Amino acid sequence: MKMSIQKILHAHNDTPVSIHASQAYYHYEFWNEGDANGWRSYRLIKSTKYIPKRLLTQVQQMEQDKAPVREILGVLGVVV
Repeated sequence: MKMSIQKILHAHNDTPVSIHASQAYYHYEFWNEGDANGWRSYRLIKSTKYIPKRLLTQVQQMEQDKAPVREILGVLGVVV
């Protein structure tokens, strides 16, 4: 089984009452790519992980260096 991994580093403004804070999230998906016998691709996991401010610079650098998704998720404490 081959795996296809999609990743998106995303920041958005979360605006509770009178507090404006930018929060970063790491969106990721794991896909089964199917095979030569005609099996279709399907998504195995689709999830989002909050990036704490103390790890944001490290995750951004890893993303820029094209680090594997599993390695980035490991830094964020996600076991896949």
